[in-house]
Amino acid sequence: MSGPPMPPPPPPSPPPAQFPKLPPVAPPTVSPKQTLGELLMEHTRDLDGEARAIALDRIENERPPEEPALCAGTEDFLRQMEQTQFERYWVAIQPFTFASAMVPMTAAELDALHLGYEQIRAGSASVAAVLSWPEMVSVAAKVELGMGEIGVGVGSPVFVRVSSRSPKDAILSAPSIDFKVEVQSRAAEVAIHEAELYEKHPYLPASSPLNQQLHAQYIASTRLLATSTGAQAVENLLHSARIQEDLLVAAEKLRAIPRVPPLTCRNTDTFIPTSPERMVATVATAEYRRVERQNVVVHDGGTSESRIQSSSGEPARTPPGRGGSDADNFSFNLVVREFGKFQVRNEVRGFVYQWKFTALTQYNDMVFFPHAVVHQTEVRDQCTAFMSELVPRLQQDPTANAMDSFVVDLVILDDGRVRIIEINPFAEYAGSGLFSWEKPDDLAVLKGRAPFEYRLVERLPCPEKVLGDMTPEYRSFLELP
Repeated sequence: MSGPPMPPPPPPSPPPAQFPKLPPVAPPTVSPKQTLGELLMEHTRDLDGEARAIALDRIENERPPEEPALCAGTEDFLRQMEQTQFERYWVAIQPFTFASAMVPMTAAELDALHLGYEQIRAGSASVAAVLSWPEMVSVAAKVELGMGEIGVGVGSPVFVRVSSRSPKDAILSAPSIDFKVEVQSRAAEVAIHEAELYEKHPYLPASSPLNQQLHAQYIASTRLLATSTGAQAVENLLHSARIQEDLLVAAEKLRAIPRVPPLTCRNTDTFIPTSPERMVATVATAEYRRVERQNVVVHDGGTSESRIQSSSGEPARTPPGRGGSDADNFSFNLVVREFGKFQVRNEVRGFVYQWKFTALTQYNDMVFFPHAVVHQTEVRDQCTAFMSELVPRLQQDPTANAMDSFVVDLVILDDGRVRIIEINPFAEYAGSGLFSWEKPDDLAVLKGRAPFEYRLVERLPCPEKVLGDMTPEYRSFLELP
């Protein structure tokens, strides 16, 4: 007589995930109530001077006594911001960044940009009317002059910022930009790409419709920064709240600089040509010959050669913002840059403390990128190799070696190159991604007292926290159940 049937064998264990894995990192905890210091990290660049001073003082009071503040107050803040102004370091990083041209602006143009912003916001002037102002026509021509200097024709994309920062908030209010439509289009693409990835890596943590929308917003907010004409770039500047204080401060500094008498018969700060066809040529000659120290500075992003053109066509004595007296050499520039193609998941932020590359974090800490989890080892290794070349270069360059600690935004382009987006001060008001300036353990990593870490979002963040951290403007574009 046979015994009872044998039970079926247990199902085979699922195979291990087919993607490389770094040592796990516990996500930073978040207190239920944000401190003013945490708010400062996110929003300090949009604070006015008094609010910023209060926030910086609060950071000083909250920090443990044994750990001095990285930014001791308003004067320290202004010094650090000026030290990491684009003109201060761009020559040193030119083999590591995008092709760029810097075109100086006048005090009158900066004043007009701020006045135009105020009138558009108040509804007392239309965008079209402001764009027709002589100063705005001059700024638009300068943008297109910069495009020509880096070899990009009108109609092709470039990224335009000013010396201090980019007008990235303009994408929500500029009338020529439909952010909602762009987000909807990108959300469909994200869903398709994630579905393809999960077919290959089914054991990845799950995504969600909310996460896909956040990913789409990130793509849209990056790609919409591309401009293809001077007028479009000026429109963005006129709709950016975050650059307004910079414009006013720079205008005051420019007015304090002794000027060379103008060479044209017009005693104004802008020179407008008689016909649109002559716009760029006139700006390139008459405008820059009026003031000897206003130079167009160009680098190609791949060699050590810079082209600095002065009024006579001969090499200028000093690039804007470099060398000599800081006051006499101050300039505030339009920075026209090559627009590189990349996946937003490949944008990261690195930390350098006393010339040591100490940490790397995903730039946008609110989005889970399944692709980033799969490729995290490659990203870490590419960025580490890149920084091993960059840091010694800056350390040896006399124009950048005072900047021994800094925060650097990097991106891996679709062609595999790593490029610098910008450099920021190593201080509490710089965004720290998945680290925290206020946590001793994190600060030990950032200061190199603990081993190097690369942190990325490895699973879906808490939806309530994500929605709570979003600004109302961006949250309004989400399609929530």
